[in-house]
Amino acid sequence: MADPRLGNPSTGVTGVRAACRRQDWQAAVHLLATQPLLDQKLFCQVSTCCSRAHQWTVSLQLLEDIAASKSVPDVFSFTSAITACGSSAQWLLALAVFSEMSRASTTPNVFSFNAVMSSCERPGQWERALELFAEMPAAMIEADRVSFNIGISAAETGGHWNFALQLLAEMKARRLQPDVISYSAAVSACASDGLWQIALDFLWEMSQAAAVPNEITYNAAISACEASGEWELALQLFSWLSSARLQPTVFSFSAAISACAKGGQWQRALHLLSSMPAFRVAADAVSFNAGISACERSGRWQFALHLLSVMPAASAVPTRISFNAGISACEKGEQWRIALSLLEQMHKEKVKPDVISFSAGISACEKVGHWEMALQLLEGLCEAQLQPNEFSLDACISACEKGGEWQLALHLLSGMPQARIARNEFSMSAGISACEKAGEWQQAIGVLAEIPLATVAFTEISFNASISACEKGAQWEWAIQALSKMPAAQLLPDDISFSAGISACGKSIIEGAV
Repeated sequence: MADPRLGNPSTGVTGVRAACRRQDWQAAVHLLATQPLLDQKLFCQVSTCCSRAHQWTVSLQLLEDIAASKSVPDVFSFTSAITACGSSAQWLLALAVFSEMSRASTTPNVFSFNAVMSSCERPGQWERALELFAEMPAAMIEADRVSFNIGISAAETGGHWNFALQLLAEMKARRLQPDVISYSAAVSACASDGLWQIALDFLWEMSQAAAVPNEITYNAAISACEASGEWELALQLFSWLSSARLQPTVFSFSAAISACAKGGQWQRALHLLSSMPAFRVAADAVSFNAGISACERSGRWQFALHLLSVMPAASAVPTRISFNAGISACEKGEQWRIALSLLEQMHKEKVKPDVISFSAGISACEKVGHWEMALQLLEGLCEAQLQPNEFSLDACISACEKGGEWQLALHLLSGMPQARIARNEFSMSAGISACEKAGEWQQAIGVLAEIPLATVAFTEISFNASISACEKGAQWEWAIQALSKMPAAQLLPDDISFSAGISACGKSIIEGAV
């Protein structure tokens, strides 16, 4: 005889369950409302159905309906509502529902903790997720594998690789066998700090524990090798991924391409980028950026520009990183006009240049001695309300030095402390060289004297330029004094130093000063 509580198959409990099975949350909610008594187990099924459909508001309303019926929601009802909120990234509401459990005298279980921790960990509230994990012992709740997995993932998201590995070790100590999720999160934690040795150790450990690595595991391991510039290992892992009959993702390719870029393997990087269509993986901006960077690092500006030009056709919108790498490639190739045209293109495409964009453009002008254009770009950088850095100012000072504009070079050099930009060996040496070329020996010696005050190390270039400036001014005493200070600065005079010093003395003899 059929159970009378089930009622009509299309309207009773059976109907509710059938609606849940076919993921028809609206029908499930409607049929649940027709039940004479609110069954909390049935509620959980409907709430789960709503959760999968991201209908968190409906799940919360159902929870309120239970309370309105003068029934106390049980732990499963609360947990279902928390899960529904978490599935829609409503972590604050998930925390509120979790807090309501204590007020309703409903004791949470491990599933409740896991649900609320997961709701926090996914949208980036990793600190709160770890706090909840730490609260479990006080609540007399023993963490399970899911709890640890969430904790490891939260630690990885927060960049706390050491804590992530500590949690993995604690899992093993509690005889909770880590699974592929545990290991993948741990390997990802290693990736952020380039701990490729530990990441590979975990891959080996997985093989011993019969935990088969998945795409996420391999991608994280490739990323760990990429962060450390271990391009050969990154390519080996990429090969293993394919051999394991796993589908490489755009992340797999991007990480491998970036590893090749860091290792100066521009041809391998381009080969990977060109092979993506064969794997039915569409290259995105990150993939192209890695390829452009590979060409930029190797001075292949033509290839970098080609990749930048084909991005729109591949439905990959060029980003600031794309343009910056392209401008930098042109700078290294002394293609200053193209570098400036790329800066102009950024404005046209409404990609806001940053200090790196302007600095690369300034450096491109500096290499060919276009000091006017370098200063114009520096002015544009300031007008864009960006803060110049030492690279942009160093390049401008060097451009002025090459253009014989010693006064402008010294003006920029003297303004660096006021702009809270530390002067360095390059900027000081460029300032001295600018004075040397103009025959301003007093100014050159003055800048040389400022080097210790600026807590900058002396270099052979700074001394040699000062000695040469004194030589041009026939100031043999100053030249010899600068020459004699080099050993104290732990610098050995070279041929240029001695030649300039001897020439200074020779000029003084001719003029009758010695």
